[in-house]
Amino acid sequence: MKLVLVHYHLNRGGVSQVIANHLRALDRVLDHRLEVLVLSGPRALGWPRELAEQLERIVLQRATLAGLDYEELATAEQRRRLPEEMAELLREGGGSPGETVVHIHNHSLGKNSAMPRLVGELARRGFGLVLHVHDFAEDCRPENYQRLRDSVGAIRPQTPGVAWAYPQAPHIHYAVLNDRDYHILARAGVPEHRLHLLPNPVLMPHVEADRRQARQKLQARFDVPPEVPFLLYPVRGIARKNLGEMLLWSLTAPDGGTVGITLAPINPAQQPRYQSWVELSRRLGLPVVFECGEAGGLSFAENLAAADALLNTSVAEGFGMVFLESALFGRELWGRDLPEITRSFAAHGVRWPRLVPKVEVHSTWFNHRRWQQVVQQVYQETVEQYGLSADGVFPHWQTELLEKFPSDGWGDFADLDPEGQRQVLSQLRESPAERESLLKRNPLLYWDPGESTQIEQCAQAVQKHYSLEPSGRRLLAMYASVLESARGELVPLDHAERILTEFLAPGRFRLIRM
Repeated sequence: MKLVLVHYHLNRGGVSQVIANHLRALDRVLDHRLEVLVLSGPRALGWPRELAEQLERIVLQRATLAGLDYEELATAEQRRRLPEEMAELLREGGGSPGETVVHIHNHSLGKNSAMPRLVGELARRGFGLVLHVHDFAEDCRPENYQRLRDSVGAIRPQTPGVAWAYPQAPHIHYAVLNDRDYHILARAGVPEHRLHLLPNPVLMPHVEADRRQARQKLQARFDVPPEVPFLLYPVRGIARKNLGEMLLWSLTAPDGGTVGITLAPINPAQQPRYQSWVELSRRLGLPVVFECGEAGGLSFAENLAAADALLNTSVAEGFGMVFLESALFGRELWGRDLPEITRSFAAHGVRWPRLVPKVEVHSTWFNHRRWQQVVQQVYQETVEQYGLSADGVFPHWQTELLEKFPSDGWGDFADLDPEGQRQVLSQLRESPAERESLLKRNPLLYWDPGESTQIEQCAQAVQKHYSLEPSGRRLLAMYASVLESARGELVPLDHAERILTEFLAPGRFRLIRM
């Protein structure tokens, strides 16, 4: 077998790290030499250049094709030539289609209009393919979806929609990160014998630091006393990380208790909302430290050492690495559960008892009539951005949306927009009685940084199911099934439209992601 791993770029980011870890995982379990080509666009600032020398059984080569990069970074001519150039590169590498597996990451994300044609051409030439979906254009990426639909339409104008973006053939297999995506693709028509659940490998972290010194540094840099509880949210403050809920946790902190978030967003489009949370926190006098992991703050290891527990308030994750890494960091995880993501983790023994799927607040703590108007307007606009009508696709969408928050009842804080969340936070800051109501309704918001017996059990489960060795075995089994697959005719995905309607469903809709 020869293996080709393909991505748009190798800059810093989740997929680049996954590719490197897949190579480490394979290297752990191989009993023979394996030739691997990593193929990307020109950008590679995040690639570990020492990796090739570290691998013992993998003979690693890298190559670049300009046409693989994002749409705005590759010319039309480079994208036009991409399928033939890649096929020629594979021919020169000596791997016949029958003995080569091409593992393509995020082919259907709509980042490059040449990708559907590339996938189709490789499949027609008989290469075994793994199409590894980390993220969906259908999930809050309407511009990407439009590009994907247009690029497919240019190739197959007789078939509307994106069915040809998910081509089917005996030698085309799909890989996904979590149970949610597995079932979405299965319901859309991908046969389960060609659909693989492929969780990301989790490496044992090397992040040791002295707790006493870390707490001293935290006090010196951010005025957090060494004896008070410190709850760390180790993320960049982008919209889906739900920073309003992080501030809600700070409202329930015991005297001196402090929440810290490590990094500010890089994307300029995310900055205004992030700064609005910083300003609200200061205005309300909340015990929150922002950017404690930026230059001038603490290192990642020092932040972990200083923390009594880790926090999650995110409403959307592709894989949810924090649910696994917390145990390896030796810290309990508090906050928001994402059952669609964590269900398989829990089945393997990674369970955090202080996670909850929602945090309930009362409709009288914010302008409920305004929220009703906003949620309906934004939902309609979102569906229309995908070229659909809310009435046409979801006949009862208004009822489903408004049922999230009865006019005199409780609903999930994460279903509010940022303005509604700000109103709740201001109301709770002014009213001890309502804070008490909040805690009675959500008892796990009480801070309890005591000793946990769960961490070691979770760490053992992570090692058993998600470390390099089991990850390598899953990869080898998947590649073997691809190689053994017969070659056959390409057909479109039977029910590709279901992918979009799954992600646009009113029950999944979150204003804070818009």
